[in-house]
Amino acid sequence: FLKKKETTILTTRFEDFYLSFLLKIFLKFKFKNVYLEYQKSLIQYINPKFIITFTDNNVVFYKLKKYFPHIKFISVQNGNRFGLGDFLDSRRKFNNLKKLKLKSDFYIVQDEFSKKFLSQVFNSKFIVLGSLKNNLIKLKKQKKNKRILFISQWRDTERFLIQDQIYPKDKFYEAENILLKKVVNYCNLKNITLDVKLATAHRKEKNFFKKKLRHNIKSFNLIDYSETNYRKNYSFLDRYTLVTTVDSTLGFECMMRGIKTVFYSIRNFYLKIPNKNKPNELSNLVKIKHDLKSFYVNKPITSDKNFNQFLDVNYNLSYKKWYQKNFHIVKKFKYFDLRGKNINDILKVRQL
Repeated sequence: FLKKKETTILTTRFEDFYLSFLLKIFLKFKFKNVYLEYQKSLIQYINPKFIITFTDNNVVFYKLKKYFPHIKFISVQNGNRFGLGDFLDSRRKFNNLKKLKLKSDFYIVQDEFSKKFLSQVFNSKFIVLGSLKNNLIKLKKQKKNKRILFISQWRDTERFLIQDQIYPKDKFYEAENILLKKVVNYCNLKNITLDVKLATAHRKEKNFFKKKLRHNIKSFNLIDYSETNYRKNYSFLDRYTLVTTVDSTLGFECMMRGIKTVFYSIRNFYLKIPNKNKPNELSNLVKIKHDLKSFYVNKPITSDKNFNQFLDVNYNLSYKKWYQKNFHIVKKFKYFDLRGKNINDILKVRQL
């Protein structure tokens, strides 16, 4: 969307620095918040019309806006904000950020519920456009296969920081392991092939799922993740009958593409975190009936028979009937802006 010759990239993960600007900060003896002062100095020098971030959960971005009221700050949501481990997953984080009165000029979000939640913390003009990456890949009307897709959320990390507490990976991934086991049982029972969409390009992840599935399911496939080609990560989705996930962003993007998707969002149960202590819990933002006819469950279904019934309802319904049944929720997620045409409109119209 941006012309390279008119764009400067300000790295924010310590990849590199402009040494002259860093020295300038030290010579002024601004040792407190060095990184913030460095970014301020660089922005003052460049004096851009827009500052845009795709890392919308980076709080420093919103703090910078206070120093540059004449520059348009645009944040673009880069993942669902309903998960544990995110920057607003606890009451303490939520209340502390709310007190800071952070703002950007525009906050481009993926869905109505993200807008409802994030607008409690950030003072911005919110624009719902769906997922920017997802929007790059044209929807394909094609015959659905009979397979089920499981979305992996595997990461190459040993520990996770959730609500200011460290959890080992085995505890964090307990929800995925349970969902995978239940989906495998269902696929075996119904003679359905299971495909797993890998979340990384790590060989460790591929070996992890091979070990899990090799002797436990009749038929499965692992679908690679591409770090450089978004088309490979999205274009294949449109052929699936049903997608299953715990709480992956890709799951919400599937709904945006008009794909039946079920969420078994039980991670907080196994981490012993009550829903009321999680301000970004989706079921606190929307009224969801927690029964076997729903597509979104945040309580464990202990009976295999009941879980199979839950999948049966979602697997066998036509998309039209599935959408009608879940219309009051799904309609607020189903945003798709092909090629991000509205992004260009925002950049053109707001250059005032």
